[in-house]
Amino acid sequence: MKKLILILIFPVFVFSQGSNAHLFRLLSFSGFKQNKASINFSENLEGSIVYDKDTIQSVFSIKNSVLKDSINLIKLSDKKLLKLNLISNLKKIDFERIPFDDKLKRKIIDTLDVKVYDNHLDYDIADVKFYGLIFKYNGQFFKIKNSIFRNREKNLLKTLNSINIPENTKTYLLSYFIK
Repeated sequence: MKKLILILIFPVFVFSQGSNAHLFRLLSFSGFKQNKASINFSENLEGSIVYDKDTIQSVFSIKNSVLKDSINLIKLSDKKLLKLNLISNLKKIDFERIPFDDKLKRKIIDTLDVKVYDNHLDYDIADVKFYGLIFKYNGQFFKIKNSIFRNREKNLLKTLNSINIPENTKTYLLSYFIK
């Protein structure tokens, strides 16, 4: 058995040491890479942003994940960019950098003392990234408890039960996310 393993591994080892090592690296598995798509909005967006400690009111555009107005050019990944409240043709963008993971999140709900965020940086509220939901209640953050053994409704219910929010708020959130 040891000879068989050696015979099978030796050509791979020799091949990886030669000039074709690049091909070997391409063929070997190196893990799944996350696709970081750039964020673009075709329309001009009017409103305010909070950058560092300054509030900037202007007309902005977002192209290739860069926020631009007549003076500023700010990457959306910039940690000093704390908040975006922008509107275009009755479409609202409400992004906020939260201390849970220090990333920009889309605020979906801000009512009944609960804020709900997801990772989808878009203004289409109907397209909620359910498995990335983060709830903020009483100053604490709660990430949705996902399990492959529970459906979406049970995952959401388990998370809401762990937050100990009032029953009417829980009912509202369940009806909002489970249709």
